[in-house]
Amino acid sequence: MAGLKYKVIKDRAQYDSYCIILDGLLSSSINSFDQDEIDLLNLLIETYDERNNSLSELDPIALLRSFMSEHNLKAQQLVDLLG
Repeated sequence: MAGLKYKVIKDRAQYDSYCIILDGLLSSSINSFDQDEIDLLNLLIETYDERNNSLSELDPIALLRSFMSEHNLKAQQLVDLLG
């Protein structure tokens, strides 16, 4: 039996690679085989996200302030960005 095409995501590099593959699949015409591959990649990516991203545990205001700080945004710039 040949090796599996996709495996459980174990690190950020593998996660990034799968995201790129998924993006490529989504931007091409989709057939039933592609849809199965898209579904599998979505499942693997979502599972990795749930295990490794604790955004749901963060205070929304702290998260927003962190975003503003990382992107050197002032409050008015954020208002303009969000409309």
